[in-house]
This record gives sequence, structure tokens and C-alpha cells, in this order.
Amino acid sequence: MSNYIHGMSHTKEHNAWLEMKKRCCNVRYREYHYYGGRGIAICQLWLNSFQNFLNDMGMAPTPQHSLDRIDNDGNYEPSNCRWADAKTQSRNRRTNIMVNDNECLSAYCEARGLNYQTILMRLHRGWSLSRATTTSIRKMKK
Repeated sequence: MSNYIHGMSHTKEHNAWLEMKKRCCNVRYREYHYYGGRGIAICQLWLNSFQNFLNDMGMAPTPQHSLDRIDNDGNYEPSNCRWADAKTQSRNRRTNIMVNDNECLSAYCEARGLNYQTILMRLHRGWSLSRATTTSIRKMKK
């Protein structure tokens, strides 16, 4: 490993690289079991070279962007990583309910003008997606 000084310590990009390494490689890290503990790895090109990571990823477009894996079950590697905003990241969680060709429920509801909480509650009660999205909402009696 080179002792090359990149001059980017404490930047968003360098912190993202360090956090990625902690999540995947440090068994004592609080969230290791969600990453390295379930088989998520870092490609050899990035593992010991921040410069290689930066060359592939580039700078984050805005301060609001953070490192995101496109496939949550995939590794940290150039073909599976991107800089994403909070909304994109929240729609790319493995705990999301996915509907219609890998679209998350919140995006599905937003695109159709549906109330996400109502649809989510109905699905948790065992309703089908079709029934949950086509049944009108009853008004509460006073």
C-alpha cells in the first residue's frame, strides 16, 4: 500500500470510503452484520486504495449525496455503486416493499397520487396490492 498523500482526509468522499471499509471489514463495527457479516465485500481495486475509489466514483455531486449500492445484495465495486441523494437511497433499502418490476412502494404510491401510509397499512393487513390501491378511503364518522 502506498503512503501517497491524497489531501482529502475528512472529505465526504474519503469518509464514505472509510465507512465502507468499516462496514465490510471490521467485525467490531456496530453495523458489520448488515454488510460484511452477510457477505458484502469491497472489490480489491478499492480495498486498500482511496485513490482508486475516487478515480472510479469521482466527487459526490452535492453535499447531500452519499455512497449507495445499486444492488443491496451486491458488493462495493464500480459497477454497483453510485452517489445518491437521500430520496434515492431511501427507495433502495432492502427492507422496502417492492411492487411491479422492482419498484418500491413509496415510489409506486407517489407516481399514482396514493397515500403511502394507507396503502402500507392495508398491505400489512394482508390486502392484495390491487385491492389496497383501488378501494376508496372511508370517511370517519364524527
